[in-house]
Amino acid sequence: MNNKIKQVALYVRKSRENNDSLEGQLSSLIDYCEKFDWEYEIFKEDGSASSEDWNRPELQRMILLTEKQHFDAIVVTEQSRITRADEFPKFRNVLQEANCLFITTQTNSVYDYNKPEDEFVSDIMSAVAKQEIAFAKLRLKRGTVQSAKKGNWLGKKAPIGYIYNKETKRLVPSDDAVVIKRLFEEYAEGASTKDLAIKFTQEGVTTTVGMKWTPAGISRLLNNIVYIGHSLYGRTSQKKDKSTGKRITKKTSEDEQILVENTHEPIISKELWENVQRIKLNRNSKPVSMRLAKHKFSGLIKCAICGNVHSFQSSRHKKKRINSCQTRKYKSNSINDYEMCENQGCNLEDFEVLFFNLLGSHVDELKKYKDEIIKSEKKLDDSSERILFLERQLKKNQQDIKRIQQGFIMEIFTESEAQEQIKSLKSQKENINNELSRLKEMKEETGTDYLTKTIKKLSDFLNGHDDMPESISNEILKEYIHAIIYKKTEKENIHIEIIWK
Repeated sequence: MNNKIKQVALYVRKSRENNDSLEGQLSSLIDYCEKFDWEYEIFKEDGSASSEDWNRPELQRMILLTEKQHFDAIVVTEQSRITRADEFPKFRNVLQEANCLFITTQTNSVYDYNKPEDEFVSDIMSAVAKQEIAFAKLRLKRGTVQSAKKGNWLGKKAPIGYIYNKETKRLVPSDDAVVIKRLFEEYAEGASTKDLAIKFTQEGVTTTVGMKWTPAGISRLLNNIVYIGHSLYGRTSQKKDKSTGKRITKKTSEDEQILVENTHEPIISKELWENVQRIKLNRNSKPVSMRLAKHKFSGLIKCAICGNVHSFQSSRHKKKRINSCQTRKYKSNSINDYEMCENQGCNLEDFEVLFFNLLGSHVDELKKYKDEIIKSEKKLDDSSERILFLERQLKKNQQDIKRIQQGFIMEIFTESEAQEQIKSLKSQKENINNELSRLKEMKEETGTDYLTKTIKKLSDFLNGHDDMPESISNEILKEYIHAIIYKKTEKENIHIEIIWK
């Protein structure tokens, strides 16, 4: 073993794919270190921290100390304890900068990632681990599908109104079932989700899980088919965003979902459920005469009194109008005792006269500011650091392609595996090159260049917005405007304020 190793970091994390305990991992790592008389500091990730989460607290604390060169080596049972294959190069870069070794006790291997051969082996191990995880996930998904088709409840927790019976693996109505039934019945009788949220809150209606009554929360309950005794799985899927590292949840299509009928005792009848769904659909559908396609001010006009976004409609005379604010202010415990926000609507034409006057003044101010920039020779911040980073990424990308090619030659990868990975790397290379070109072009621009483009774009909009498609006009305004604060009451004329980006 390397005689230069004196101080090491021991990192342990419980894996979802492996049932070995934190204590078991730690015990084996300590025994390993004591054989060589190494001093060690322990970094123990509590709970079920995922290897896909780069921001684990103990991992980040260990990385910070490693960057300060506190350790000669990082010791783990296996490489996958640190992070998934996609993130491991980031961790490896930390070790390279700190001249820190990486030791895996299961294989009794010591890696120095400043040596090309060790870095190559690391890439191969990451690729193999990634493939193994993919197969494990596929097996897990198949098992989940089969269990769902048998009617077993597979959700992380039982929905409000039910408890989970571990013996039968089915849902059983709980004490909250009466609340759920009342919710559906009162909605079917005409109450809105907002009415119900206020009423249940004011009455102090409680559930065993401490449900907070909000219109959005109630709407989700009313959408849940579980309450008529059916189980629906796979309504959403998660995918990791490669640019941010965050997991994004998306709705799945109906053919990807698993609906199993009559898996447990229903809380409401099928007739009540269908009636509620019809009412929800009708309330969310405006009459044709009230519909208005996206136009230049969509999503931009906000009430100066309550902050609500104003909607639009076409009047009987086919003139576009800004609607009065629809926010309700309740005065007592009764859902019928409320006042509407006093902000009134107006003809869009009257609103536009004020808006375009303000827009014209803003363009004039930008022109004056441009003259000041020319005098003071100010420049926009460049993007040098980002360009250097992307150039390093481009170089690494080319090295990765060569490693995959070498792996194919050494029969580590099949031809199809090598082609798939090289195709992905070349796609990344193209994206990096495009970003580099854009940044280098921006770097050459001065503040005057940017302002000139902005002034021209807004001036063209001022002179030609009537001939532009409404959706294009909306995109241009949203590029430069956060919101247009609007106010009009019986005692006041129209007043607007533009909040610029």
